[in-house]
Amino acid sequence: KLDESGEADQLRRQHAEHFVALGEEAEPVLLGGDPLETLDRLEREHDNLRAAFDRAEAAGETELPLRLGGAVWEFWCLRGHAQEGWRRLEAALAAGGAATQSRAKALTGSAHLANEAGASIETQVDRAEQALALHRELGDAWGIAYGELQVAGAIAERGELEEAQGLFEESARRLHELGDEHHALQATRALAWTYEELGDRERSKELHRENLARSRASGNRLMEARSLGSLGAVLGDEGRLDESLPLLAEAYRLDRELGDPGEIVLDLYRLACALAAAARPEPAARLLSCGDVLQDEVATTLPGWGIAMRERALALVREQLHEDALAEAQEQGRELTADEAVELALAEFGQE
Repeated sequence: KLDESGEADQLRRQHAEHFVALGEEAEPVLLGGDPLETLDRLEREHDNLRAAFDRAEAAGETELPLRLGGAVWEFWCLRGHAQEGWRRLEAALAAGGAATQSRAKALTGSAHLANEAGASIETQVDRAEQALALHRELGDAWGIAYGELQVAGAIAERGELEEAQGLFEESARRLHELGDEHHALQATRALAWTYEELGDRERSKELHRENLARSRASGNRLMEARSLGSLGAVLGDEGRLDESLPLLAEAYRLDRELGDPGEIVLDLYRLACALAAAARPEPAARLLSCGDVLQDEVATTLPGWGIAMRERALALVREQLHEDALAEAQEQGRELTADEAVELALAEFGQE
């Protein structure tokens, strides 16, 4: 009946424009520190967002898909839709369009999602560098600061840690000066990671503790979770289980509230790594196995450091358990939910 009315094209365009407006309204909240309500709303409207994309692509439009994708890429990231989001962004970018702010944002989103979507590291570096170049061409101060963060993250994944460290530090400074505390915290967290990887663990822990305090002071639950997880992981690697477990458990609780499946997988691996480093191989093996099952379910791709952390934990577990005991613990882990695996691990050490 809609087609018979003769108004179908007009109404479909109005529908698409409405959901582009919704995405752009959500964008600053998504890029802030506590987007839970907005994430839930976009999840409810996800099929409408898809319909808006499909309609615009079918009509041969170029700017509208770039606007929508450039606005909601963080939603795709935080709610486990990285592969779908990256495919849509890549299609929108390939369709052409002018060197607009929308295109710069879409390139930013593509760079952000590339790793989780399974794209090569060279693709991730390429998109990040294109985004930064276009933000510079457009004179977008925030885009430049965030672009430096993205390029630093991409080249760090490629192993260029010293160069990445300088870019992370510059990005954190720019973002702080622009008043974007959320992304300044992200850049500082990444900077702390480079210090750890380059052997300065004390400086790394110092920066993570500063980030945790700043996150809590500003009520930024997302970055509080990331800071708890990072600091807990460093302490866990040092065998300081009594200090590490409460931090990692709190990070897991916050990520469960925020509904980020990729971070939940990493939280399970962080806990496993800490337990394995403290010679607690059985609960570590259960957590690793549970995390593997969840990773398959949500089809997330781990960052390079996440893969290395999982492999390090598994190697420690194999050193400590006989083959039969390892197989039994892994089978138990496959039957547990993430909540059950974490609860069992914490209960063994008197944690709630």
